[in-house]
Amino acid sequence: MAERTQHRIGWAAWLFIGASAIALLLGFYDYFAAWGINHTLGALIVLCASGVLLAAALLVCLVDLAHGVAVTAHVVIAIDLPGILVATWFLEAYPMLAFTVLAAIGWMAWLVLRKARVRREYAA
Repeated sequence: MAERTQHRIGWAAWLFIGASAIALLLGFYDYFAAWGINHTLGALIVLCASGVLLAAALLVCLVDLAHGVAVTAHVVIAIDLPGILVATWFLEAYPMLAFTVLAAIGWMAWLVLRKARVRREYAA
């Protein structure tokens, strides 16, 4: 068996996971307690999509995945993020929109930093 390297969790991964978790909590608030959009289908869809984003963030950042599973998770994230951003914009859930933007920034930074770290490991 090939030896797997244990990857470090950096600031970008924590930004991605933390902002996704806060966005999910804000989605719960918007669905259950907010004025105007509580108990609407749009708020429920955004809540579910935020849950998928958090699950994918935890999976991608904390688990050493096989290549096919990792690619699938990244595709899910790439489809999920713009959908959440557009939906929160139309629902006027601006705090959730802000944390979803932070999650997107964390995901992109994590991808760039991870790629650089992997290149350094293979060069050594």
